[in-house]
Amino acid sequence: MKTNNDNTKNVLILGVEDSPGLIASETFRKRGFRVIVGCHVKLCTTFFSRYPHRRVVYPSPDLRPDAFIEWLVRFLSSEEVDVVIPIGARITQLLSKNKGALKDHVNMFLVDFDLYQKAVDKAQTMKIAMENNIPCPKTYFPEEQSLEQIMNKIEYPAVIKPRFGVAARGFTIVRSKEEMEGLFRKTESKYGKCIVQEYIPHAGMQYKAEILMSKQQDVLSWVVYNKPRHYPPEGGSSTLNCTVDRPDILNIAERILRAMDWYGMGDCDFIEDPRDNIPKLMEINPRFTRSIKIASLAGVDFFYKVYQLAMGEAVQPDRRYQVGIYLRYLPGDVLWFLKSKDRFIARPSFFKFYSRNMKDEIVSLKDPGALIGYLLHKFLLIFDEKEKIARYSRSG
Repeated sequence: MKTNNDNTKNVLILGVEDSPGLIASETFRKRGFRVIVGCHVKLCTTFFSRYPHRRVVYPSPDLRPDAFIEWLVRFLSSEEVDVVIPIGARITQLLSKNKGALKDHVNMFLVDFDLYQKAVDKAQTMKIAMENNIPCPKTYFPEEQSLEQIMNKIEYPAVIKPRFGVAARGFTIVRSKEEMEGLFRKTESKYGKCIVQEYIPHAGMQYKAEILMSKQQDVLSWVVYNKPRHYPPEGGSSTLNCTVDRPDILNIAERILRAMDWYGMGDCDFIEDPRDNIPKLMEINPRFTRSIKIASLAGVDFFYKVYQLAMGEAVQPDRRYQVGIYLRYLPGDVLWFLKSKDRFIARPSFFKFYSRNMKDEIVSLKDPGALIGYLLHKFLLIFDEKEKIARYSRSG
């Protein structure tokens, strides 16, 4: 790590093809930082934003992970960077895996790789939840009993899920015992090892609890928000979120993270089971997730606190956040509108684009270049088959 000869604070944000790079860049720029952003392609969302001071391109972390780490070590050895902030699953995974090689070059606040793997592996997460009486779907593990035994025990419909993966990729609903074996083998061959779970009806509201914990497992900040709309409408990634007051969900999220000996950012996904109205833990994402901007809008600056922790600074716990803040993901919300039967009766209305309490993940009159970068990156995905495969491949 090159010595900083002035008082300027320098932060390197990696993986800015994902939308959290926008709010991270804006956050640090407004705090007076020199903001460097990195991506493996030139056409990406944050490269077209007004907030970064410098943009750097590196080898693809998906296609050339070793070359990416080599590039990062060289860059950190020659540049003034105080802290690295990873965005997205693959970048966070690689930095956690290579903490040892990077520790002499830059400051980071990331869990060790074995703990990271424990969180991204849905099988390990569900086992810890069940061992600690944390509400979650009944889960069956093919490594511990035969698929035939599971088929005879579980009620239908049931769900097959890849142990590793992002969003709803590989999520398969099984309607009968006769379907199970064929669908399980097909899903496993495409996405890797899987678990089998009871089906939680998607009539219940989905929630996310974002929590930042210190190494001493003190909760420094948190926020919980629901997903009034998502795509596909029957269950998928959120297209509209709203911060809500749900201390019960925050309590469950804190319990599972403590049971894992967690520290750093933890994103816990829940669905409220309409059969008993209990929120059930679905998965944990050990990273900044796509909707993290809603926390900043609600008054929670996770990014700066992670910087402080990486620098060894004291961070005072502050669990306050504003409720009733909406964050929209317009491209996904358009898809929701085209497919949902509730398109004209949903509240808030699809046609309510902006208000004092509603903002968009990407679209902003203050930063119009971000939308251009987003559209160019999506255009790239259409024609670059390697990039498409890397972008949507499973991660673990």
